[in-house]
Amino acid sequence: MDEEYFWTQLEADSGPINVHLKNIMKLQSLCSVAMGELSAGLIQAIEQDMRDMCDFLKAEEEAGGTPLVQIYGKRFAAAPQKFKFLAGEIALLLKLASIVKEKGFKSFYRHQGKQKAKPTVPTQVQSNEELDEYVRGAVDKIRAFYQVNDFGKLSDDILDHLDEMEVNILTRDDGVVLAEVFCPLCRKSGRHHQSVKLALSANNSWKIYSFTRHVTLVHINGAANETPKSNKRQALAASEVPPKMECYPADETTLGSSPESDSTSPSDPLV
Repeated sequence: MDEEYFWTQLEADSGPINVHLKNIMKLQSLCSVAMGELSAGLIQAIEQDMRDMCDFLKAEEEAGGTPLVQIYGKRFAAAPQKFKFLAGEIALLLKLASIVKEKGFKSFYRHQGKQKAKPTVPTQVQSNEELDEYVRGAVDKIRAFYQVNDFGKLSDDILDHLDEMEVNILTRDDGVVLAEVFCPLCRKSGRHHQSVKLALSANNSWKIYSFTRHVTLVHINGAANETPKSNKRQALAASEVPPKMECYPADETTLGSSPESDSTSPSDPLV
């Protein structure tokens, strides 16, 4: 989806929208008709997500990524752990939701008529030397992030497997260079070998937020929510009672879990 066109069409009805609100919606993968599902409850969940992500976004800023003021706004850029939407911002977000829901998705997609769409399959950059330089840049940027931000054994695992990490460097038809990075932790754990795409910033540095976000959601939050098999067996064994007592099938046993703090991944850089 053409996000610039999406916001242009939306602002035609709503008036100007602050850049930090746009960036938050992008982080939440809501720069689409999904914005029509915004509610007061979802807005509160987004606030919590932004508070939870402040350490990662601050590290991204220090590594050359999007400044916190463009994500949290002037009021909370210095204290993102306390972030919350202002009352007027909540009113605006709910208004945007109603506009999107009322107008429908066709109003926010650029119509190409009968023109033939350009190929979307990226092509490789021109030279092997340039490709190698891009790969080293992406690996070094990820290595620096996890050397500075200590997540214990998880950081060690990432650093130990970075040299084995698969990175494909691609260019789109419009000349934009992307790095497709395959998560080494997914490969090590036998998960589906998941990849994320990185883009270059204005100063030619890789934006690695999509990778660090994947690690947080899948290998930190996701791991915390998974009950080990040994614990499951213990829970089932503990449920065994004498014949006269009422028993419940194992598949009705409730194993504690909590939803992930953030369910969407932006695959592209912030606006």
